[in-house]
Amino acid sequence: AKDFDDAVTHQIEYQQKAGLIKPFDARPVATALNRMDSEMVSHHFGRSPRGSKTAVRDAIIRVWVATLYGDNALKTFFPEGDTSLNLK
Repeated sequence: AKDFDDAVTHQIEYQQKAGLIKPFDARPVATALNRMDSEMVSHHFGRSPRGSKTAVRDAIIRVWVATLYGDNALKTFFPEGDTSLNLK
């Protein structure tokens, strides 16, 4: 987990320096996001019946994007009226 926390912390700090993400202490946010991902995946796919891949993916993306870039950035991923991504 530490390697993932280090990688996400580094990326957040890099994007903060570039002005893409507002300033905040990157390490605890990176750790929280990584733990959320781990728990979501474990909860939905580590048992039967398995959860919806799309629902889990969309939930994780919503939390990451809103946390790091703000609610307005969600419109890029989830156009008005759409509740899930159209990734192919």
